[in-house]
Parts: sequence; structure tokens; C-alpha cells
Amino acid sequence: MATPGKVGRVLIKSSASAVTFTDEAMGASAGYKRYTITDSTKAYWDKDTAIVVEVDDVVATSGYSIEYPGGVIVFDSVQDSDAVITVSGKYVVVEQLAGFFNWSLTVNNTTIDATTFTSGEWSEFALATKNWEATAEKFWASTDDFSQRMGEEVIVVLYCDFGTDKTRFEGYAVIQSDEASTPVNELINDSISFKGFNGIYFRNGFDPVQLLISDSFDRANNASSLGNTDTGQTWTTFTGVPRIISNQASATTGIYRGYIETGITDCVLSAKIVDVDSSGAALMFRIADVNNRYYVGVYPASLIFGKFVAGVQTAISTITLDFVEDEIVKVIVNGTSIKVYVNDTLQVDTTDSDLATGTKCGIGMGTSDDYLDDFKIEAI
Repeated sequence: MATPGKVGRVLIKSSASAVTFTDEAMGASAGYKRYTITDSTKAYWDKDTAIVVEVDDVVATSGYSIEYPGGVIVFDSVQDSDAVITVSGKYVVVEQLAGFFNWSLTVNNTTIDATTFTSGEWSEFALATKNWEATAEKFWASTDDFSQRMGEEVIVVLYCDFGTDKTRFEGYAVIQSDEASTPVNELINDSISFKGFNGIYFRNGFDPVQLLISDSFDRANNASSLGNTDTGQTWTTFTGVPRIISNQASATTGIYRGYIETGITDCVLSAKIVDVDSSGAALMFRIADVNNRYYVGVYPASLIFGKFVAGVQTAISTITLDFVEDEIVKVIVNGTSIKVYVNDTLQVDTTDSDLATGTKCGIGMGTSDDYLDDFKIEAI
């Protein structure tokens, strides 16, 4: 089976120790054989810890299988519709290591020739082992130690649908290869491959770590629109005229400000600031409208975190920063806490409560000499 897809991500265990959970509720799927943990924050179970399954307060010692990524119990036989299924064990906290586009999944069945003299002219085979492999293109690293993770165990999540259903495949794997090629007459092509083990599982519904929006801007040049993101959302303009040029976002003339509706107030927002001039480039968040929003402006020699409230601009923090090309700027906004990182180095750590309800995030460019790339929004 080979399955093509669009967006995916690589998850790793955070530095935190596995966390114990006790008697967590499980929700039944149609048919009452598959049960999924209802608390999505505890969905990735520690493979080194035994999972205790109880049916109506009685420990079940057999008759089921465990799918550790996703927190699923699959019973061999149908359970009563009113049965109460709970689990105890440990879960791991995960964080994103990388993301990618244009993935392909292949599930292999290894067979052994079992032909006998009684099989006539037909070959016979016996099923031996199964494995899965995945490849993807245009990946980005969310941390600066990606190359150090080669050969380590990761969780690979492959999305078939990025809408409400969040249909996806996920499983444990190792990063097998990281390749780049530079044909003379084409753009640089990068690719990554994974070797899976312990099964690949189809999921839908909740997504424990939500990569909500992603845009590589890898599409045809456009002198008046950013179009749609890689995950399907439409860019909306506040002011100015945007453009896509050489697979990057920029302004056509004057100041451009645009946004995406996310539906959430707390998120992780990031982008690659490819190049800026004195007019600067910006990430915007908690946007209610153009007159009510937070922003992080990046300039050749500084970074400014500020806000517009009822049209009045206030600079909250100003950091001296010598800009170099391809800086990764990341904002984590959670309640009143706001943190700004540049290349994973914390630059701003503050609180502000003036703008609590805006659910739009966006970008801004001062002139046609400012360029952004690899825009991403994750839910917290």
C-alpha cells in the first residue's frame, strides 16, 4: 500500500519525565472494540510502562492489543455498550521536531516462498513480517538539533485531512535519511525518510499537538495575492498589496499587512524572516482588527514587541539585535504570557492583558525588500 499526502510532522519526547495517569476514561468507537483515551493531552503512552486496562473496575489481563501512539485499546471481542473502560500507566509529553510536505507512506509485507510439490504450477507464500516507510519533501526543523536526532526514535504524524476530522496516520519510527539535491535548472530539493516499527495507525478526531496552519509559499509568483496556505486557509489583506516571489512572501508596494483566522487565542506562531530593510517585517497575533493587535517587528538592528489598542501604538519591549538572513522568529502566547524567540534564543519574556480575545494571526512587510517564508501556527 502506498498512500500520498500533503502535510506531516515529526514529534519527539520532551525533556520532561513520563507522567503517571490513573483510571483515565476511554471513549468507544462504533462497534465497541476500539477505545481511545478521552484526555488528548495524555494520548502518547510510554512504551516502557505497562498499561493497565480495566473493564467495569476489573483488570483485564488479555484479550486486547495496545496502540501506544494515540492512546488506543483494541479488544479482540465486542464490549458491552455500557461497559466502563479505564486505563492506567504513563504518558509522554511531546513537542514538534520538524514538519514537512508532500509525504508518501508505504506499508510492506515481507513474504517467504512456501511453494510445495502439491501446489501445482502456482507459487505459495507465507507472511513473515511487516514494516512501513515514509518519505517527505520540503521539511523544516523546529529546533536547532535536528541533525542530532538521526537514528533516534520519533513519532511521525502524516495528515490526510487537515480539517475538522484531522484524519492521519501516526506511528513510531527512526529518521533514516536527510537528503538535498541542487539540479542546475531547478530549485533545491530536500527530502527526508523514515523507517517505521511497531505499526502505523489510522486516526481521526483530536490531535494532541496541533499544527493548525502552515505555509511554505511554494507556489507560482503572484503580484497581488498570497492565495491559500499549504493547509488550505485563505490569506486576507488588511492593508497594502502582497506578492509571492521566488517562493517567498513580500509586499508589492508600500506596507502590507495580512492575516489568517485561527479560531484560537493561545498559540505558537513562527516564520522565517528571510531579509528586511529599515521598514521591517512583522509577525502579528491576537488580532481583532487592524487597530487592535500585538506585533513583533524585526528590523536590521532591532526587534520590537508592541501593540495597537484602539489604534494607539505602544512599544512594550525593544531589543538590540543585529539581523542576519533567514532568522527564525517564534512567538508563544499563552494567556497573558508572551515570549519571543529568535533562532530559539529567548529575547522577550513578558505579560500583557490588553488584548485577550483576538483569534487572527498574520504577517507584515514594510516594503518590497522585506521577505518572509515558512509561516506556521501551532495550538498550545
